[in-house]
Amino acid sequence: MSNIENNTPETSNTVTEKNTKWQKILFFVILAAFIALVIVGVVLITKAGGVGRIQESYQNSMNNAIEEAQEEMHQAGQNMGETIYHVANRAVIELGNLQECSELEVLKVRESALNLVTGKNELTDVTSWLEVTETCEFTVDLTKAEFEVDNEEYKVNVRVPLPKPQNFTQENYEQLFSNASIFSGSASDGQTLIEEQIKEADEEIRAKVSTNSDYLEKAKNAAETIIKNAVFALNADIEELEVEVEFAG
Repeated sequence: MSNIENNTPETSNTVTEKNTKWQKILFFVILAAFIALVIVGVVLITKAGGVGRIQESYQNSMNNAIEEAQEEMHQAGQNMGETIYHVANRAVIELGNLQECSELEVLKVRESALNLVTGKNELTDVTSWLEVTETCEFTVDLTKAEFEVDNEEYKVNVRVPLPKPQNFTQENYEQLFSNASIFSGSASDGQTLIEEQIKEADEEIRAKVSTNSDYLEKAKNAAETIIKNAVFALNADIEELEVEVEFAG
């Protein structure tokens, strides 16, 4: 009996110690689980915050991209509208009926020739001095001209034939000296002689005018001025218009 009584308190103490030990273990397990739960929560919250920032950044980028695209589309539309406006309102260079002008008069000249005739008749020598004066016009044939029109740069290049003398007209003649009336024959013979002299003088005048380089140069300068002024006048609303004239031949 005494042995049994002596063993009972020891057994009770052992059980108590075991219970306390398990309680401590359980406490630490619960504490560890709690700490782990807190850590997981913090991580999740942090990740959630990062995703939110990413989403916010993405959304901001999208909004900026959309705004830039809209602005570019607006600017492109505006530029296109301005281009269409300028094209629609671009002036077209007019030439009127310039290309239909076959004889554009650019210079009028007066030239004279002295014709001397000395001949013999049955009774006496025949002498006649005759001065003939004629006028003519240098003209340019624009029906044969080439007009190059650039409506983008507002330029006109005109290539024209060289001016030519035409329309010779006798202005007057003066008989400076003649003794034709005293040789045998009638007054008609004297008139015939005068007509022959006028004809020869006319041929001389035509040759002189056609080979006169000073006349030709003046005619070219006049033609260039007249053509330019005509194109400018037909396009007075185009201030930046440029006109160039060159001569063929």
